[in-house]
Order: sequence, then C-alpha cells, then structure tokens
Amino acid sequence: HISFRPAIPVRSRGATPARATPALRTHAPLGAPALDMRTRRRGDTAPAPDASPNPTPNPCAPGRRVVRAAERPPPPRLRATGKSTMPPPLPLQPCGLALNNVAAPMVQISMYLDLCCPFSAKMYKTVCAEGGVMDGAADGIQFTMHNVVQPWHAQSSYMHEASFAVANVDAPRLRPFLFELFTGQEEFFDDKTYDLTRAQIYDKLADVAAGVGCDKDAVVGQLACTGTGNGGNAVTQQIKWATKYHRVRAVHVTPTVFVNGIEAPHVSSGWTADEWREFLAPFSASS
Repeated sequence: HISFRPAIPVRSRGATPARATPALRTHAPLGAPALDMRTRRRGDTAPAPDASPNPTPNPCAPGRRVVRAAERPPPPRLRATGKSTMPPPLPLQPCGLALNNVAAPMVQISMYLDLCCPFSAKMYKTVCAEGGVMDGAADGIQFTMHNVVQPWHAQSSYMHEASFAVANVDAPRLRPFLFELFTGQEEFFDDKTYDLTRAQIYDKLADVAAGVGCDKDAVVGQLACTGTGNGGNAVTQQIKWATKYHRVRAVHVTPTVFVNGIEAPHVSSGWTADEWREFLAPFSASS
C-alpha cells in the first residue's frame, strides 16, 4: 500500500514557490522498518533521515554474522535435561488390512470403511463376497481395507479393535470375519449396544470370530485391557496408526475409495458388481 501526503510549499520573499514532491510512505513487512521518503525540494540530494527511533537491524548487513542452524543452541527443555523426546512408534509394515494376496501389486484399491456404517457394509459385501468382484479381478490388483472409526458410535472402536485382533490371531479368517460382521452389523448398532458393557460387546464380537473358525479365547485376549490406567490393549497401537493414516489423508466420509493413492470420489457404495467390474477394467489391462 502507498499513501501520499501533500507537501507544504516553501516560499521566500520575491521568489517563485518551489515545487516539492509528495511524501511517499510504503508499508513494509511486519518487523521491518517502514520506508519513508520525506518531502524535499527539487535539487536536494541528501536522503531523509530514518523516521524510526529504534530501527530494526538488518541481519544481512555487512559485518553481521548469520547464525547457522547447526550453531544454534538446543531448545531450553533439552538443554536443561540433556535428554531427547522419544519419537512416536512407526508401523513395521504398510497400514491397512490386506483383503487378497497379491505378490507384486501393480494397482492399489484402498477402501476406507467403518464397520458400523451401513454404506460401508454394502460396498464390502459387493466387492468382497466369495466369487465376487475381488476374486474376479486381475492378479495385479491389491484390495486393502483401511479402518475408519466413527466416534459418534462408541461401539465402532470396539468393532475395529476386533478386526485387528482377528488379523493378529488368524489372518486367513479376517475376510470371512469382516463379511459376517458386516452382515450382522445391526446387532452392533446404537440401540442394540446402549445397555451393554465394553466387555459384553467384546464377547459378542469374539463370538462372530468364533463363528468363522477363529480362536475365541485368543481374540478376547487381544482385546483385554493391559496394565493400569489408560494402558489400552494389544491392538490399541494399531487403532492409533489406522486413525492417523486416514486423518492425514482427510478421509471423513465412509466409504471412501482411493486408487493408487488418489481419491476416486465417483465410486459409490450403491454400485453393483457389474459397475465395479467396468470401473476396474482399465486397471486390469495395465496390471
């Protein structure tokens, strides 16, 4: 922004009024001294003095040494304790639950689903039914489910914990477990779980796992609280990773589908198996 202020002409007896240039003031960035070109008569050569009583020093001025990042002292907390904060744990393998076995995937179909969401259930059952879309896809297409806990359904977290427990105990049983859980999803809706304790919900989920041949006691053991306070259970860290994974990708609505890391917003939970096959056709050719 540039503002002008009129200059006051300087008169002398018997002389022609001198023409003066308007004062030019520019608004400098925050923290930098303002540039002020004072009014001066035509022919003046000396620049106007700095209007700021305490001008901000220029770090790049001659004679001033610039402190490099490596030379800066550590933050006060680290300097006082001499210890560094431990970084957060990182997953040892890619996030997500693999739904099919592809040795060298060329195409990644990532489905972000909530186990308590009816629309997620519809998509999963269309894609992952035995002999369905996924089984008929090309060998190079990898289907992966990413867990999206919807916290306005408190039991959603327990349902996703159970999926990780089954994957840890008996990975080949995961796909049928998810299918059965989505099929009987209404038994875990708000009205059916409102009066149940956390342990009772875990027990019902373990029953679903047992129904597909998974060891119920092993699943319950994965879900049991460990330690004191907010120690969580054996799958708490996996829930944290899954939640961080979909948050950094700005996934909120379920279901959401990504293809090779790019969101495909036109993919719908209402698609039929034939619509899915038509959608996958170009990727089948490339894989």
